[in-house]
Amino acid sequence: GLVVSSYDVACMVAVLLVSYYGDSHNRPKLMGKAAIFMSIGAMIFTIPHFIGGRYNVDKYYNTTESDINLCNSSHNIDTSNKQIDHCADQSHGERWALVIFIIAQIFVGAGASPVFTLTPTYLYDNVAPHLYSIYAGQIYKFIISKFKKNRP
Repeated sequence: GLVVSSYDVACMVAVLLVSYYGDSHNRPKLMGKAAIFMSIGAMIFTIPHFIGGRYNVDKYYNTTESDINLCNSSHNIDTSNKQIDHCADQSHGERWALVIFIIAQIFVGAGASPVFTLTPTYLYDNVAPHLYSIYAGQIYKFIISKFKKNRP
């Protein structure tokens, strides 16, 4: 939830700046810079894969079903110190990756803001009025289809 929320917060902050500067500046250049900003965020998002090392499942979970150590509230009540130490190690071990994911989502959110705010206005100004609905429909159809594919 925290990683996805950072995208939304960055998008909301960026939309204020984009809507203010979007009218007075060159909109295609702003959209191009935003695309570069989004691609930088996507590259930052891959950093934990390359510097994190190989993921070892056995480090966190035993192979027998009776000894599985899942770190949730019902298992943390257990009196064995082994399980509590295991949960503490797991919660703090990869926190650096969470920070990198949040920074990446901030970049992607700030870069995605012009797509939703400047693209429709740019189309409206540069396309014949009777064709605007066709182009806008294609853009929103693409966006909705992406959200629809991610749903079960």
